[in-house]
Amino acid sequence: MKEYLIWLRSGACIEGEIDEETANIIMAAYAFNPNSGDIKRYRDSNGFLLISFKLIEAMSFNDVEPSKNAGFA
Repeated sequence: MKEYLIWLRSGACIEGEIDEETANIIMAAYAFNPNSGDIKRYRDSNGFLLISFKLIEAMSFNDVEPSKNAGFA
């Protein structure tokens, strides 16, 4: 799984988790046509991500970090 952050030109941010294959598909599609106004649909961990590439300012895909436990034993 990968965590994604997508920053939009409006200043809003979209975040979630997707599988690594979908992350690669999104990056390849964006690299091929970053100014596409078509709305694309991708499945993520909560349902679907719907995005128009021309609205994107930046994207980040990172490995999911497991939660760390804090406190006293």
